Amino acid sequence: MVNIAYSQPISASGGTGSYIFTVTAGALPPGLALTPLTSSPTALLSGTPTTTGHYTFTITATDENGCPGTQDYTMQANPAATIPTLSGWAMIVFTVLMALAGFAVIRRLT
Repeated sequence: MVNIAYSQPISASGGTGSYIFTVTAGALPPGLALTPLTSSPTALLSGTPTTTGHYTFTITATDENGCPGTQDYTMQANPAATIPTLSGWAMIVFTVLMALAGFAVIRRLT
């Protein structure tokens, strides 16, 4: 979701030694980055997406011998849910109406 932190490890196996991870086609959603993790056959796709949309990209992991392995990815960055809020005046009006309703209920009970 847009403006919500995202983190996903991307790993490779079957090659020799360490790997270099790169985006070789398409583009990551704005706000995300692919960061290699040291001493690990893993990279971290992480960040905070800033733009809604449908994104397709390819990540290539290349081992020490120059042998590549690729994987295609698709991501959908959706708008984050928002919580409705009331302005100061709307909150005062709401409070007064609730108080009046409470008084009406009490008056009926007595």
